[in-house]
Amino acid sequence: MKRRKVLTAFVALAAFFAFAQMAAAYTVTIYQQPGYSSGSGGEFTLATHTGEGPYLDSVLAFYADSTKNVGNHDPSFQTFCLETSEYFNPGTVYHATLSDRAIWGGVGPEGDPISMGTAYLYYKFATGTLANYDYDPAGGRSTAGALQNAIWMLEGEIAWNPSNMFISYLSTTLGWTEDYMKSDANGAYGVMALNLWGSPERHQDQLVLVPIPAAVWLFGSGLVGMVAVRRRLQA
Repeated sequence: MKRRKVLTAFVALAAFFAFAQMAAAYTVTIYQQPGYSSGSGGEFTLATHTGEGPYLDSVLAFYADSTKNVGNHDPSFQTFCLETSEYFNPGTVYHATLSDRAIWGGVGPEGDPISMGTAYLYYKFATGTLANYDYDPAGGRSTAGALQNAIWMLEGEIAWNPSNMFISYLSTTLGWTEDYMKSDANGAYGVMALNLWGSPERHQDQLVLVPIPAAVWLFGSGLVGMVAVRRRLQA
């Protein structure tokens, strides 16, 4: 009975720290990197160590070298917008919180959950493994606009275009239907929304890779495994 209580306490503690991090208000600065964006969309650079703490530096461990610390912004990671009707001013410090949806998004004040397609594409982008993405700065990150448009389509922000190279990849290579692509990701791939706030207005919602729920699950299952091994040794 005592072991079970200890196990439950450890799992609860891990969950507490995970969700406390999601609820924390960070300070970040977002920049529009020359050559990395297309019009009002595309790649943006989000500096994590700005203003007053706590800082968001812990997410950088999940990003590939090609998707973090771009230009003179170090530490930082590359991100994309979730909304078309929300804005930010490049170089401005914002308060930011983590959630599973764009705040005041397409479905009103309760927010707009991140779609499965968006979660998959951004996870692949952030880890440097997105097929046919131009990661070469010398190439002008030529596919950034196409990926931003795919994300906006998946979030219901702009008209659907099945010929978009990344939408086509999801449907042709992975065999995903449009309905599945647009379904609620529910934290899949560890992709979340970083909701930007500037007193008192809300601003843009950006994508971030922070697989906290998976870490909590692994921590809990690891403890279960440790308990099971200990019981075998004592048997």
